[in-house]
Amino acid sequence: VGLALFFQGVVPSDSDSFTINLKTGQTDRDDIAFHFNPRVGTPSVVRNTFRNGQWQNQEETSGGPFVKGGAFDLFMVVKPEGYEVIVNGYVFCMYWHRMPVESVSALNIHGDIFMTNFGLIEPGTCEYPHIRPCIPFVGPIPGGLRPGMALYCQGVVNPDANDVVINHKLGPKDGDDIAFHFNARINNSVVRNSCRNGNWEGAEETQGCPFVRGSAFDIFIVVKADGYEVWAYVNGQKNCFFKHRIPVEKVTTLHIKGEVIMNTIGYVAVSHLLHAKWIKSFFIY
Repeated sequence: VGLALFFQGVVPSDSDSFTINLKTGQTDRDDIAFHFNPRVGTPSVVRNTFRNGQWQNQEETSGGPFVKGGAFDLFMVVKPEGYEVIVNGYVFCMYWHRMPVESVSALNIHGDIFMTNFGLIEPGTCEYPHIRPCIPFVGPIPGGLRPGMALYCQGVVNPDANDVVINHKLGPKDGDDIAFHFNARINNSVVRNSCRNGNWEGAEETQGCPFVRGSAFDIFIVVKADGYEVWAYVNGQKNCFFKHRIPVEKVTTLHIKGEVIMNTIGYVAVSHLLHAKWIKSFFIY
């Protein structure tokens, strides 16, 4: 309870279905606490539990947010009462616990699906994910920032946008230091900097910007021991790297501003963040 699973992927145009199972072990005989099965060809989404060799009462929703050839972002948030499923920034369903969540030890993904990223959002970041937050956004980072974490943002750039700014700060006030300032200047460049004692330091600038007016985007800011690595999944490539100038342990606050709609904001454990995997059958513990 207090953690979430994050999935980002694309449904192939010839896909009929795919499945995400939260299981008690890795064999076919092991129980499945939560079986999540989008049947794209029908279309519908089926949920169920498999216990002692038998399927239990099935829950099914006609239609659903998954379409052939379409991209998706999915969160499974583990709550005391059940699994809350959030797809593309909207709450899709709640599946009430039928088995103790403590018995779940394995994640199984199979079917016709291409996962670009999937990972685990740690219990220590229980205030996340934020779904459709107001922009500008200022919020605490539960437990503070540290290497091994990655900020994940999914959103849409406004048609008249000039820039998108993401700041990792030492406090919530306007005058607080900024350890990492990421400023995507639409149709221009990407600027990185830090601000200390009210003064901007040496700016780093890369020509070209991965964000496009009116288009959706996904971005990861990975916190490493030596700096911040930025992956912008508009073009699926690493965008830039910014070396630490202020100790990352001092960062306590996330600040986002600009002409942008954010659907989802979350922090992912990098040790569980996997990239670009074609799924037929996959287990992770």
